[in-house]
Amino acid sequence: MPLNYCDGSRLCAQCRVEDLEEVIYLKYGDSSKLLRSQPVRSCLPPSLLYVDQRELAVTTVHDDVINTLGSDDATTCHIAVLRHSGSGATGLCHFDSCGTTQGVQDLVDKVRELSQDIDGRLELHIVGGFKDDDGSSEKLSRKLLSEFHKLSVDVFLLTACISDLNNVTKSGENYPAICGLGVSVKTGEIFPASFAYKGPDKPVRSLRHFIGDKDIKNIYDHTDHRLRISPYSYTPNDFPHAALFLRQSDQTIRQYMSTSPAVEPEHFAQQVRAAITFFLSNPSSEMVFPGGRSHFFKMRQDGHWQLDNQ
Repeated sequence: MPLNYCDGSRLCAQCRVEDLEEVIYLKYGDSSKLLRSQPVRSCLPPSLLYVDQRELAVTTVHDDVINTLGSDDATTCHIAVLRHSGSGATGLCHFDSCGTTQGVQDLVDKVRELSQDIDGRLELHIVGGFKDDDGSSEKLSRKLLSEFHKLSVDVFLLTACISDLNNVTKSGENYPAICGLGVSVKTGEIFPASFAYKGPDKPVRSLRHFIGDKDIKNIYDHTDHRLRISPYSYTPNDFPHAALFLRQSDQTIRQYMSTSPAVEPEHFAQQVRAAITFFLSNPSSEMVFPGGRSHFFKMRQDGHWQLDNQ
């Protein structure tokens, strides 16, 4: 079934995505302005689950470990929050241009799995992108809207602060107004957010973006409250110029490793260097995931994650 709008009206199943976009700008302009006007909340542990690029996480209102799901550093990327109004099951996914179809389906399937036999509806919020020079944001907006539109279940789109609707001008240059988003698992409230603590295995999670693994990974099991970094395969040939990039300036790293170099956060080059350094020290996936085993983490009392591979 197609997407349903915030006012309850429905887009016809035969409607083109281009037509959908036109309606998006008409129906979601005011709510996007309201969301952009909110102050950015600095989210800190405990009870925080940070979702990185090409990751998703889903949990329930009964989770006594996680209260907030969130992600940031989204420039052309989009962050989607899906919540079931009856069960309160809530998921968040950080989309780039890879794995969109699979990520949308996995997000919907997991939220529905945790909402079986409970009355309610699937409510969707999408935030991210801006008026970038090569149109990467608009392409992703179109792709996401199209994938949710093609689903076999009804989804109610409550927020669409995307591309042009998430754009702000500074000194004549376009920037994304909101780069990070959080959601309260208990209430479903979404808000602009930033995250100083991004969880464990950050270089391992970041490296995946540069070596060809395009899947979106589910990183959290709400039943045992463990964060899981799933194995992925790579060899030295998957990042042949890693050592060369490590010697480059921040500007060069931004230029070649980002879809929007001018608006990346200050720590972007530092994170890329950390991933490259990790790769050079661990040039094959077998060194990182011996025997193809995942990395599991449990949350400590202070809200930081510790290794739990038992």
